[in-house]
Amino acid sequence: MTLILVVPFKKGAVIASDGQVTLGLIKTRAKKIKKFNENCVLSAAGDLPFIQLVEGDISALSNKEEELQKLRKDLCNVVIECVKKLPPSPQPYSGSFVLIEHKEVTRILHVRENGLSVMLEDVPFATGIGEQFAYTLLQKYQGLIPEKIDDKLAAILAYKVIAETIETISIGVGPPIDIWQLPPVKNLTKEELTGLEETYLGLKKAEIEMFLSKSE
Repeated sequence: MTLILVVPFKKGAVIASDGQVTLGLIKTRAKKIKKFNENCVLSAAGDLPFIQLVEGDISALSNKEEELQKLRKDLCNVVIECVKKLPPSPQPYSGSFVLIEHKEVTRILHVRENGLSVMLEDVPFATGIGEQFAYTLLQKYQGLIPEKIDDKLAAILAYKVIAETIETISIGVGPPIDIWQLPPVKNLTKEELTGLEETYLGLKKAEIEMFLSKSE
């Protein structure tokens, strides 16, 4: 499975995911966020063969440089047609496809395996395993997102939520954590991710020390 998280800030958005892929009893690592066009990234959670088929067909769209609002119908149709291409399965295929762009506002297009979609603007978003836990962690920051945080705080918050979800859920999600930012579309470097990890561990330590100080 996968956890995908979007944290908008005043002039853009941070997109994060876990990096674990489970194939039967084998756990491997993979990047789950990809550049879709110059203003948009694509990520997905669900059955790997279904995801790969949809991502391939979506990436081949001739009009993929259009805004999400104009692409919405075509993207939903791709998902519906890909279901028809898949071999019969005793269990319905599962897929949750998320495209995020920023042009004046952050738009999130969420398409399910049945082609139904929802378009959101300038709100935090999570989908995949542990999404309810992720939303719970985000509750304390209500009123701050997106207007009162910048790109650095959004990245710290996204890393923190993914890391805490991995630590709590443990099954189905795992490291490494991957983080992208837009605009422009940019995958954070290894050094930037290491910096976020150090900040996150520092926050954890400070929280524990504050808790212990209350008993003195």
